[in-house]
Amino acid sequence: MQSQRTPLIWINILGGIAVLGSYAYGFIAHPDDVGLAWGGVPSEWRGLYSAAMLPAALGYFPMTFFLLFRANLGQRLSRGVHLGPTLIVLYCVILIASALWMPMTFGYLAAPSAALWAAVCFVLGVVALASLGLITVLLQLRPEPPTTTWRLALLGSLCFAFQTVILDA
Repeated sequence: MQSQRTPLIWINILGGIAVLGSYAYGFIAHPDDVGLAWGGVPSEWRGLYSAAMLPAALGYFPMTFFLLFRANLGQRLSRGVHLGPTLIVLYCVILIASALWMPMTFGYLAAPSAALWAAVCFVLGVVALASLGLITVLLQLRPEPPTTTWRLALLGSLCFAFQTVILDA
């Protein structure tokens, strides 16, 4: 199962490029609508959102480092599922849905519809659920005694989940 490390690395590289590319394209293609992408978030809350984005983005790195390079990808988690395939699913969900969010949001702003609004909410919701899945995985992988790398991974996952579960979803 350790052979799943390479696909996971590529999923993160290509998925990260897709996410960053979707944001760059969204901001470049719709410079006048960037403020509208906040939706109904009150202006007084936007500072909290912006401040939380940096720890969430930075937290992704120690979390992913631990999961890719310190965890045994062949290990069985609760209910007998293997870690490697579980991470492939969780990272694909997070990165694909995150890459879709920006284009779908600007699509909704251009032509509002109930279906597109539901799709935007759906992609934000699945990212939130998958980020909670990563926390669950990390808690199951807790070494005894807990290592600094694991603690940083857990802290990173909590920052990432705060952004995706509390603020975004």
